[in-house]
Amino acid sequence: MCSSDLHALVEKTWLIQIADLGGAYAVSGMIVVVATAMLEFLFPVRRSSTTRGVFLAVAIGTVLASLGYSALTIGRHEQSSSNSAVEVRNEAGKALSAPEADPSAPEAAADRSRPPLRIALVQESLDTVFDGDPERSVEMFRKYRDATRALCEQDSDLDLVVWPESAFTANIPDQLLDDAAELNPPPGFEDRRHEYQEFVKARSAEGPRKAASVARVVNPQETGLAFLIAGSDTIDYRSEPYRIYNSALLVNPQGEVAGRYFKQHPVMFGEYVPFAEQLPWLARITPIGAGIAAGKRAEAFSIRGFWVSPSICFESTVPHLIRRQVKQLVTEGKSPDVLIKIGRAHV
Repeated sequence: MCSSDLHALVEKTWLIQIADLGGAYAVSGMIVVVATAMLEFLFPVRRSSTTRGVFLAVAIGTVLASLGYSALTIGRHEQSSSNSAVEVRNEAGKALSAPEADPSAPEAAADRSRPPLRIALVQESLDTVFDGDPERSVEMFRKYRDATRALCEQDSDLDLVVWPESAFTANIPDQLLDDAAELNPPPGFEDRRHEYQEFVKARSAEGPRKAASVARVVNPQETGLAFLIAGSDTIDYRSEPYRIYNSALLVNPQGEVAGRYFKQHPVMFGEYVPFAEQLPWLARITPIGAGIAAGKRAEAFSIRGFWVSPSICFESTVPHLIRRQVKQLVTEGKSPDVLIKIGRAHV
């Protein structure tokens, strides 16, 4: 509910300024209170006129309180800042609101001099299926590769191409491997240690080849400088036991994986089973096993002088997570210019 509430009211900043107090939860709470109070006022069930009046007062008071907070907060910001609003239009011609920096500030001059970041979001029409069919993973990869090839042949001036969650895996997960470390097979494969080790090492060589091939698709001309952000599985063999992450990879124009973001907020019972690490028997009796591990930190990728920060799927519905990520990145000097959410069926 929280995410859809803000989508519907995103342009009504005078009404949703309370989001800076409690994120989308505060906006959702306001909507629930007002809707419930109006329902009780308009459709009473054996209620006195006094009681109905109380519900009407609650609805009106809640809206006025939100408007009053917005007026105070926005007014205080305008008085303490020399920033002014400038109209920005997206490709659909829809007006958006954005801050314009103090024209006398040196960083403002730098911002005006740099060209905008040109981003293409690639979206195919594929049903979401959780049957684990390996051929489907390869089919999805091929569809996105072919769609990207057609896109980039038409427009060679792109800076960034974005694929959805899991679209890049194609049965060849991204791997983090320490050559000096011994690869211990998972339970049930102890008698096939050598075979397991050779399989992991061989697959670790396929990943870079796949990344390089897609980079050539994203940059059909040798002078191309476009990056790719794409969803993939990542297996970290440097830990014991190994960990699997739901990740967003940054592939640079040279075809190298130049950055990784690991999903910090996996979906309970959909991507992980609570306490499965502490109680291994839980992993053995559930379809997804122990599931994926949670990432530890936010990431921002540097692309053409812009900081681009990814999140994955339902993370965008957890406002305190996104706020915490942005605060972390600002502290590190990587204040995001662009927030990108990749989902299993959309970006």
